Amino acid sequence: MPVEWDEKGSAVAAAISTEGGKDYYIDNDHKGLELLDLLQEEVHATGIVREIGNKKRITVLVYM
Repeated sequence: MPVEWDEKGSAVAAAISTEGGKDYYIDNDHKGLELLDLLQEEVHATGIVREIGNKKRITVLVYM
């Protein structure tokens, strides 16, 4: 799901929302930027999860 937009209204950041209601904000590295093409699609992702403040972030290593 998109979580941040540019001035033209295009998504520039996204998060993975789980069935359990948790949101994982995706790092904007190479794999993370690829996922911007899959907004609102179901994906399975594996990566490194960390908590910063009250937000969970994920560095996606593999997705399908």
